[in-house]
Amino acid sequence: MTAGLSPQQSVVLFISLAVLVAALLVVSVVLGLRAHARKVATGREGLIGAVGTARSHLAPEGMVLMEGELWKARAARGTIPSGTSVQVVGMRRFLLTVEPEAAEMSANIRKEET
Repeated sequence: MTAGLSPQQSVVLFISLAVLVAALLVVSVVLGLRAHARKVATGREGLIGAVGTARSHLAPEGMVLMEGELWKARAARGTIPSGTSVQVVGMRRFLLTVEPEAAEMSANIRKEET
């Protein structure tokens, strides 16, 4: 008696392994495409557009809290009071350029109108 597989068993085993390998390939390609399409989360590209809080009065420079870290920042224009929500619009070396967040600016305009 031989311990080998019959021809029918060999075909079933071959097809099963081919389907398994194809499924693993599809999953890895999908995960790779997702990772490639994800927004950059580190470095300069990750900070541009990020929202934080002014920790000191920016006139024009001060400190902001951005993603749990304190950064030296410069107001893009004018001054920004402490506690204001700010958005990063630029970065040069380790100095962020910020401006008041759009929602914060419209709230201040409404306050001035009343």
